[in-house]
Amino acid sequence: MRLRNLFLISTLFLLVVLMGVGYLKYSKPAPVSAVAGKMAVVVTGALGAGALIKPQDLAFAPEPAGSVPGVYFERTNAPSGPEQDAADRATISQIVGAVVRRRLDQGMTIPRDAVVKPGDSGFLAAVLQPGMQAITIGVTAISGAGGLIYPGDRVDVILTQTFAQVAGSSPNDPHRFGAEPVVQNVRVLAIDQQLQTNASPTTGKLAQTVTVEVTPQQAEGVVLATKLGDLSLSIRSLLQNPEKPEPPLGPVWAEDISPALKAVEAAQRTKVSAPKPAAVQIIRGSSQAVAAMPDGTVESQPASSANNGGGDNPVGAQVPSTATAGTKH
Repeated sequence: MRLRNLFLISTLFLLVVLMGVGYLKYSKPAPVSAVAGKMAVVVTGALGAGALIKPQDLAFAPEPAGSVPGVYFERTNAPSGPEQDAADRATISQIVGAVVRRRLDQGMTIPRDAVVKPGDSGFLAAVLQPGMQAITIGVTAISGAGGLIYPGDRVDVILTQTFAQVAGSSPNDPHRFGAEPVVQNVRVLAIDQQLQTNASPTTGKLAQTVTVEVTPQQAEGVVLATKLGDLSLSIRSLLQNPEKPEPPLGPVWAEDISPALKAVEAAQRTKVSAPKPAAVQIIRGSSQAVAAMPDGTVESQPASSANNGGGDNPVGAQVPSTATAGTKH
C-alpha cells in the first residue's frame, strides 16, 4: 500500500514536470515575420499640411504589421555600421525638402503618397499656405543678395524709384530718389527652379528669379512695383520675436541718406530764388538811360539818341524788366 502511494506520487510529479516543460517549449512567441520586422521612416512630431519636412522631423521605427511593400519609406539594411549610416542618410534625403499633403501625427509612419517631393507635379501649390499665392521676382547679383538667398528664408522686397524732374527744380532734388518696402517678412519658396531647402546652388551660376509667398493683395503690389522701378531683396534673421511685430517701414529719400546732397540742393534753391535787380529805363528828351537798382538806388547811364533828328518823341530801348519813366523838356 505504501509503495503504491509512493509510485502514484512519483508518477504525478513526473507528469507535472513534463507538462511544465512542454508549456515553456510551445508557449514561446512565434518569430516576427520579415515584413513586421522592417523599419520605416516616421515623423518625430506632428506636421500639418503644407509643412516643409526637415531632417530633425524624421526618425526610424518598426513598420506597421501587414504593410504592403513600397507603401512607406522603408529602411535599407546594410551589413556594417558605416554602411548602415550611409543607407539611412540616403533614405532620409528622399524626404527632406518634401511638403506634407495631409496632417501627420507624431510617430506616424509616412506613406509615400502623403508627401510631395520637389520636382513632382503640384509641389509648389502644396507648399503654399491656404489663401496665399506665389509670385516670381527677377533679380541680379546685387538685388538678389549675391546669390545667398535660399528657399525657406524670409525677405523684404524693396522698391527704388527715380522720379521725373519737376520744371524749375534742380536735377539733384533729394525727393527725386526714394526707396520703400513693397512687402515685408515674406517666405522664399524657390530660387530659379530650385525648391529644396537643403540643395546647393549651381556652381558659378547666380539666381535670376526668386519666388516668394504673398497674399493676393501683396501679389498685385509686387506686379505694379516692377513697373515703377527696381526691386531688391533684403534677407531677414531667422531669430525673430513673434511677440514684438515690427511696424511697417515708410519711404526713405535721398536727403535722408546724403546730407551733402541736401545741402547742395538747398544752396541751389537759394540761388535760383534770389530776386534779380530791377532795371528802369529813363528817357529825357532824346537821351535814354538804363539804371539797375540792386540796393534800391538808381544809377543813370547816358545812352545815344534813339532818333537821329533829336526829336521830342524818342523810341525807348526794349529792356526785359520793369517800369519806364518819360520826361520832356
